[in-house]
Amino acid sequence: MGRTATATATTKTSTASSAATRRVEFRAQEGHRETVEAIIVALILALVVRGFEAQAFVIPTGSMAPTLMGRHKEVTCPQCGFVYAVNASEEVEGSPYPRQVYAGTCVNCRFQATRLDDAPSFKGDRILVSMFPYDLPFLPGASTPERWDVVVFRYPEEPEVSYIKRLVGLPGETIRIYHGDVYVKSKGADDFKLQRKTLAHQAAMQIPVYDDRHRPRATAGRDEWTRWKPETPGGWKIVEPSVSTYRCDQPTSEWVDLRYQHLVPDLEQWDALISDRTPSRRARPTLITDFYSYNTNLTAEAADLPRQLRGDSENAWLQPHWVGDLTLSASVEVASAAGELKLELIKGGVAHRSVIDLATGKAQLTRGDEALGEFETKLTKPGRYRLEFANVDDRLTLSVDGRSVVGEGIEFDRGEAPPVPTEADLAPAAAGAPNPTLALSDHFFKTDI
Repeated sequence: MGRTATATATTKTSTASSAATRRVEFRAQEGHRETVEAIIVALILALVVRGFEAQAFVIPTGSMAPTLMGRHKEVTCPQCGFVYAVNASEEVEGSPYPRQVYAGTCVNCRFQATRLDDAPSFKGDRILVSMFPYDLPFLPGASTPERWDVVVFRYPEEPEVSYIKRLVGLPGETIRIYHGDVYVKSKGADDFKLQRKTLAHQAAMQIPVYDDRHRPRATAGRDEWTRWKPETPGGWKIVEPSVSTYRCDQPTSEWVDLRYQHLVPDLEQWDALISDRTPSRRARPTLITDFYSYNTNLTAEAADLPRQLRGDSENAWLQPHWVGDLTLSASVEVASAAGELKLELIKGGVAHRSVIDLATGKAQLTRGDEALGEFETKLTKPGRYRLEFANVDDRLTLSVDGRSVVGEGIEFDRGEAPPVPTEADLAPAAAGAPNPTLALSDHFFKTDI
């Protein structure tokens, strides 16, 4: 009995052990299966997200600057302290071989900074592109492609390459770019129509021209190079150079204007100024052009601009196309709710103005002698305000403290004749007031791209 009981117990123990082993093996198999399933599901989800929902990109070049920056260097101008970007994509994708960026020119004062090869280069902007808005336009928040959208697409001749551009034309349209403006003729239409950007897109496509808070050191004390000057002797005077604050000490019943002239030293003048010599040619205003620092990247071999103005050097310095679509922003400190304030922009010899009654807060927008409209603003009491006045795409806009007071702007018809720059376009902006009891500061000037 004892042997039999022992054998039976042994058999039961062996059977239980085998069952436990099978359960462990089953669980192990189940665990491997769950792991494999999880990996497969993750891969499927990744493919779905990548192809249908969203995809990550790094911008390699500067063709979309300033909206999206490719590989670039950030430079603080040694003369005026303005921070600007210079294209550096050729350091990794140069043709026929990578080239080190040695020099770049400041958009604010046109001084050329060198030895940039010692400065770090920053990778392009990283973006996440949503796929479903165009694939499923019927979903909430989705839509078909709209003009001025930034889109990613594959070029049919290089389907393996993704391109990112701003959308200008829609299916069936014929596009014309005329004097920097975009015109569209729809399918079946007879005429082209000017396409105006939304204010959000307009703000994203602005290029700096001059920030009066950043004045070059070499022109300090040289009045002939001062860009903002009073038109009336004894009128506006600068009281705080570091923030470019101007105040009028001699109130008068006549308009007292503070006017901007686009005074940019050329290469030989800069050579004299940084050597503390008087340039052989006097300072004289020039037209505002499409000059942009991002496009001034040069190698050490091409960086000697005064003596080597050809090829890449010429392209970097000479960006000659006149731009008349301008934006002026400034801070105004109102001492009393009385008088008027004028902001003025000139294009093609025609003055575009915003005149604000500081007692009522009403702003009247005009083009030449034509009144375009009157709008309410909050400039009805003493205080400090930030104003921005723009003439872009044949439309005037005015904002106070970042908010538009004219909706999407007030449009006007310039006619079919192309704008032609005149002598007045050499001094294309002004701010002023009769009997001024206010101060102006932080003047910043921009152009449309």
